[in-house]
Amino acid sequence: MNAVKPGDLYSHVARMVEGKVKLDAEDELSQSNKIAKKLSGNVKRKVVKQTVMTSVYGVTFVGARK
Repeated sequence: MNAVKPGDLYSHVARMVEGKVKLDAEDELSQSNKIAKKLSGNVKRKVVKQTVMTSVYGVTFVGARK
């Protein structure tokens, strides 16, 4: 019997966010271009974990941003 290893949600979300940051960093017309260039390569699992973890408890945008 093969045991299926569960995926890591936080790493998956970090990869998704990093992909969007990369697109903004490459798009010179994006309003987020300058910020995205600074963030590119720095979105790690630890960065997204707290926000993802608390989203099911109704964290607000303001609370998540802090």
